Amino acid sequence: MIKAYYRELNAGCHTKQLVDSGWIAIPNNVSLDEVQATRLFGAWPAKEAA
Repeated sequence: MIKAYYRELNAGCHTKQLVDSGWIAIPNNVSLDEVQATRLFGAWPAKEAA
């Protein structure tokens, strides 16, 4: 089920705007906001727009 959702989510993204994706299995009812996810996964340098 997760793989199907992952593929559907990626298929809906513009390929030039997709940098990376992933998920974390958390055994509780918890969500991460962008700041928390950046702390966990790290950040990548922003590319300049063409």
